[in-house]
Amino acid sequence: MSDARRIKELLRERVAALAQYLFPDGHREAAHWCVGSIDGEPGKSFKICIAGAKTGLCGDFAESGKHSQSLLDLWMQARNVDFKGALREAAEWLGQPLNGSNGVAQSVPKTRSTATFRTLDDAIAIVERKIKMRATRRDSYHDRSGNEHFVVVRFDDADKKDFRPFSPNGSGWIVKDPPGKLPLFRLPELIARPGEPVFIVEGEKCACELATLGLLVTTSAHGAKSANKADWQPLAGCEVVILPDNDVEGRAYAQTVAQIVSRLSPPAVVQIVELPGLPPKGDCVDWLERRDAQTPEDIRAELLGLVQNAEVSREAEKSRPLRVEPPKVPWGFEQWQAVILANFPAYARPAEICASVIVELLLNDVSNPFALALVDVPSSGKTMTLNFFDVADLAYTTDNFTPASFVSHASNVKREELANVDVLPRIRYRTLIVRDLAPIFGVKEDELLKTIGILTRALDGEGLETDSGVHGKRGYKGDWLFMLLAGTTPIPPRVFKVMGTLGSRLFFLALRSNAKSHDELIAQNRGTARREKERTCRVATDSFLRTLWTANPGGVNWDKDGDPEDCLRVIARCAELLAALRGTIQMWQSEHDGSVSHSVPVIEQPDRINCLLYNLARGHALICGRTQIATADLAPVLEVTFDSAPTIRSKVFRSLLEQNGTLRTGQVEKLLRCSKPTALKEMEALAVLGIADKRETAAEYGRPEQELWLAEKFQWFATDECKGLRWP
Repeated sequence: MSDARRIKELLRERVAALAQYLFPDGHREAAHWCVGSIDGEPGKSFKICIAGAKTGLCGDFAESGKHSQSLLDLWMQARNVDFKGALREAAEWLGQPLNGSNGVAQSVPKTRSTATFRTLDDAIAIVERKIKMRATRRDSYHDRSGNEHFVVVRFDDADKKDFRPFSPNGSGWIVKDPPGKLPLFRLPELIARPGEPVFIVEGEKCACELATLGLLVTTSAHGAKSANKADWQPLAGCEVVILPDNDVEGRAYAQTVAQIVSRLSPPAVVQIVELPGLPPKGDCVDWLERRDAQTPEDIRAELLGLVQNAEVSREAEKSRPLRVEPPKVPWGFEQWQAVILANFPAYARPAEICASVIVELLLNDVSNPFALALVDVPSSGKTMTLNFFDVADLAYTTDNFTPASFVSHASNVKREELANVDVLPRIRYRTLIVRDLAPIFGVKEDELLKTIGILTRALDGEGLETDSGVHGKRGYKGDWLFMLLAGTTPIPPRVFKVMGTLGSRLFFLALRSNAKSHDELIAQNRGTARREKERTCRVATDSFLRTLWTANPGGVNWDKDGDPEDCLRVIARCAELLAALRGTIQMWQSEHDGSVSHSVPVIEQPDRINCLLYNLARGHALICGRTQIATADLAPVLEVTFDSAPTIRSKVFRSLLEQNGTLRTGQVEKLLRCSKPTALKEMEALAVLGIADKRETAAEYGRPEQELWLAEKFQWFATDECKGLRWP
């Protein structure tokens, strides 16, 4: 068997690993590994079949007819090498020797044989004679130390142009890129001028021309389709402005670069600005030439004005999910859960639900943020539990949060610098952890309405645009998914009233911490320090979440049709119940006879709640290692449903369930430690909202009492079936 045939067959056997090796930014969809194109950017137009009868078939399905079953051809295109080079590289990757013409096994050379020239001029002269074109431009790329790393040379003749890379190899020059990722153009300047906005254009000529305005400018080598070959890490955390060429390729390059720099750590803040008045296929050089009569200062001011006055920042689509460093040792759910139970058994269930919220970011079809607040009195473990999830790259933690910080309008910050302080770009595809939400709930009524309004809009996951008299309109639009975990003391009724008016987006989980005995407090002081135990749980959580992200680099494409109908029905019941529990109603009591009157209740449709609770169940399934929901995933849904209503209403409803669906006035008085009129008011609210029916019944002593019965459509929650689904 020939070398080529043998290597092709071996590649086909390992096609799944091959696809991930050649295209690490891809993702799996069913039986295919998908990227945007042969250049490997994120997307799904270019597919490689990695399972089934068509294993090995690959091509750009956006361009019909361009498909192949030769994985060596795929290697040639992806690695930009000829057939012999692809054969040798593939053999080395497989760990297979190649046979010479005499059939004797020979070792695979590490690199492809390439002619070496004494000087760069000698190498260029040879290429000129070979392609019959004249070298017209040289642009040097340097490494971080300022050393010349390689040179891109432009060749022209009467009607065409060509570009070739030349790199030193120790003994001379070769016509080839150096190994590894390629540095950015003008890299030493990028390093020497930190904090300045970086303009990205297509091509070295454009970069050099634009830099004459005193701007910090860069590009990547080899044109619009080779952005993925460059090392963009120097732009991490930078403010980046991309000026695309006026053609399809130019705009595609801008989007690809924007995607890459947006997923750096920390991510760059990206704005794509199209220069006005460009001719077809025009670029920034054309834009500059039309302003020959202006001074460089005026041109620079005009360009900065275009950037500053753009109404909406055109933000790049960041890679989803985010890439993270893999754990040193993979962790499973049971292993992680055992660590939490061993150190903080009371926090194990809340931590399980928090983890379920975070991993919703791995679900490719999730578009709505899930916001969960842990509720209890001070020193009850809320902050400790949240601290477990402070995982670098996956979380953004703050102790002083206001929704206005999502998109800042600070008057003491220049408009062009505001993007550096906005919170929304920092939390995209991450989890925002707010250790204490209580301060934002304690403001005056008008400020509370404004605050909840901003938070509600951001929790739609579609970005946020706001206006101010200082900076005008600014913000972000598109896919701005994040998750929110927070801690708070019990929520005042007026906050639920405001949230109900705007459409509540927050879910709650009551910790219900038990009061500790003296013996327990003494044991707490004698045992392992709480901070050390917390650190142990944080390390375990870090490893567990990194394991999940590493195992799903392209996210999870969920088969919704495969989820059991009985589980979906429970989630639908929960959505209908929570919509009713969170209904808003105005109630007042007559001073004359004590009778209770009320307004018409406003109850939201259950659709959004249904979607969010389903996502929570899927998140729980995912942390348990499953990609279909099961009855084990319904306990978190039930607990969050019962706790996400106004505090008193939730307390009465839980008591209804504990009392098998019936509750009397005296029991409510005792439960809430309130007067009879207050108890009657709360019972009336549940009746008006359709959650329970109210009737008069004989009391054991004295006057008749009112009695609540669960409404027929909610009686399932008091059944043994529901009790069996809940955690003990």
